[in-house]
Amino acid sequence: MASRSGFTREEAKAQLMLDLEQQAKLEAVEKIRQIEESAREMAEEQARSLIAQSVQRYAGEHIAEHATISIPIREDQTGKIIGKEGRNIRAFSQMSGCDLLIDDTPGSVVISCFNPIRREIAKRALERLLLDGRINIAKIEESIRRSEGEIETLTRQYGESAALELEITGIHPELLKLLGRLHFTTSFAQNVLQHSVEVGAVAGMLAAELGLKPKQARRAGLLHDIGKAAD
Repeated sequence: MASRSGFTREEAKAQLMLDLEQQAKLEAVEKIRQIEESAREMAEEQARSLIAQSVQRYAGEHIAEHATISIPIREDQTGKIIGKEGRNIRAFSQMSGCDLLIDDTPGSVVISCFNPIRREIAKRALERLLLDGRINIAKIEESIRRSEGEIETLTRQYGESAALELEITGIHPELLKLLGRLHFTTSFAQNVLQHSVEVGAVAGMLAAELGLKPKQARRAGLLHDIGKAAD
């Protein structure tokens, strides 16, 4: 080989070693690329598996709501709700911030409002008025005020229960109230508070699987939609 190539024996040996080294490097680079590709595919598959397992381990309820609430009424209650010259229905709408639709659906009154908290307050207030039977401006004001107090209490309780379910402590009371308001809010046909609890639970499971901090992950998941509670 040395005589045919014009190289000395030592030069030919050095060239052969160089060629072998370059070939080995090329093969090593290709092998590394294959390993990286395989590792990437395995990581993606493992990530999908972890998410699927976490979601399956936590099965929450999905609650659908709408921007309207329908309340059944008797025929003789229609006039009381409307009031003389429409005074009662106008007063109720002004105080509650919701529209009352009576003529659209016979045998029921529809409460229409995009604000879920106001809608729930109006629902409770109207149900109380219908049960009492006495509907006038003073009673409307009293019923709405009582309903507002009930919702204030409920929002705090809902927030505290959500935090307790995920074993999260140290959340500011005002944040807990905002969190509780999510119980009356929907997004993509799902109750936002329930969704937040689910996200917190799944985030905690994933964090535990990955060796991270489950408590912090649960807290972040629980509060990720808190902005939707703002008026």
